[in-house]
Amino acid sequence: SIEVNFQETIVTLTVDLSSGFTIDDVSVAPKDRLERTAAQAYLVEGYLCSADNAALEGEALSATRNQGALIRVCVRPDADAQADEIYMRSIDSFSWTRSDLNLEQAAIVSPNTAAENLLTTVT
Repeated sequence: SIEVNFQETIVTLTVDLSSGFTIDDVSVAPKDRLERTAAQAYLVEGYLCSADNAALEGEALSATRNQGALIRVCVRPDADAQADEIYMRSIDSFSWTRSDLNLEQAAIVSPNTAAENLLTTVT
């Protein structure tokens, strides 16, 4: 969050020195404060990827995976976020789910911290 303060005061003073001058009662008050907020949401995209972080396609993507096989998942900011030069600091949570058996297995349990089941590596 960035706070920006800018205050401009324009004072015009005309002095006629032909008969002297005095300054009586001068008071200055700030303008009404304007507060504006803005929010921008950015999304990430997750995809199955190869060892060089390239998205899997075709047969590699649809191949059956065996129990115990390494499954790489890459996560990156979407195209809009990348265009605005948004970078990811961490992945806060990630779980594998199998809805037909109502199973869920944590992979990441806190920012960039793998679950203690020794099945996940964060790089």
